Amino acid sequence: MVYTDGFAMHPKDVQLRVARWSIAWQAEDGCWESMGGGFPEPHSAAGADIAALVQVCTLATRPRVTADCKGAIFGFRAVQVAMALLGNLARGPCADLWQALLHALHSAMPVSVRWVPTHCTNAELRARGGSD
Repeated sequence: MVYTDGFAMHPKDVQLRVARWSIAWQAEDGCWESMGGGFPEPHSAAGADIAALVQVCTLATRPRVTADCKGAIFGFRAVQVAMALLGNLARGPCADLWQALLHALHSAMPVSVRWVPTHCTNAELRARGGSD
């Protein structure tokens, strides 16, 4: 299982805006490993989540992915099924990242993704079917 996340700070301020992606996985020896990085402008939290998915497709050997960005997951699944960029994915602000994802999917092992709710209280998580 690979866990991904992206974040952005000060997204409306061009001078302060920054966004990064990260991925974490448990290695064969049981130790947790991680990596992260940046990506080209325009920076956004959604772009960071997409960049993380690109890295998983490029690097992972057992790619079962858990992510918290529904938009990135729905876009990922659309690109994966069509093996093409459709609609806004081809023209939107993250078009270059979607193109990188499509390229990575062409040479990636089969990847499955699932959404997990985050940024909520334990009560909200339980109400959505999760556990503490």
